[in-house]
Formats: sequence, structure tokens, C-alpha cells
Amino acid sequence: MSSIGVLGAAVDAFCAESIEDLTAGEALAVLARLEVVQRRLASRGLGLISAVTGKASPVELGGTSYAEVLSRRLHMGKGAARRRIADAEQLVPWRTITGEQLAPVLPNVAGALERGDIGEEHVRIIRQFLTGSR
Repeated sequence: MSSIGVLGAAVDAFCAESIEDLTAGEALAVLARLEVVQRRLASRGLGLISAVTGKASPVELGGTSYAEVLSRRLHMGKGAARRRIADAEQLVPWRTITGEQLAPVLPNVAGALERGDIGEEHVRIIRQFLTGSR
């Protein structure tokens, strides 16, 4: 994926830019745009999680569970890894055993995350509401 290299270079350039001369309003506008970009990238990350879990077993990837594999490789807690896996199961298109592609379980939520309209916290609240759990 050559786009990840381009993305990395864009992040490097963004991080190298000075923010000292921005007004509060300008900084807030950049922060809002950054939030949308982060949310969109999080959505794409869920697709990659689905690709990992759909193409190899945890054992093949050097772990005992997908949460352990992601936790180690992405340097995150197992709880965060489990939440991302659960989000991917609800928000990413999936395939049946016969290979038919089906829409995400929560297509409207998936679309809103993909556009950057909502973030991970919104997803949690929506999922908790729909499942009746806290």
C-alpha cells in the first residue's frame, strides 16, 4: 500500500509545521479538521482489523487470541484491542461462508465513522444503547 507511505510523509510535514502563529480560531479549525481525519483513519483501521481476523488465525500470527496479537503489535492494552475487534465486527462489511459480501451490522454508524462525523466514543455509546449494556 503506497498510500500509507504518502500518509506518513503528510503526517511528518504536518507535525513539522509551526502552530505558534495560529490564532485561537485558526487552531480550533485545524483541530476540528484533525479530528475528522483521525476518525476516518480509525474507520480504515477497523477494516484492516477485519482483514487480519479474516485471513489468519491468532496462532498463525504468534498469539493465542486476536486481542493478544493486536495488543502486542500495536502496543495497546488487550481491552482496547478487544473493543476495536468488536467495533470491526459491527462496522465493517463481512462475508458469509459462501463468500457473499454483506453490509456492516450497523451500516449508518459505519458510514458516519468513515466520514469522520462520529468517533470511537460515539460508537461505544450507540453500541451500548443497542445492546442494552453499560
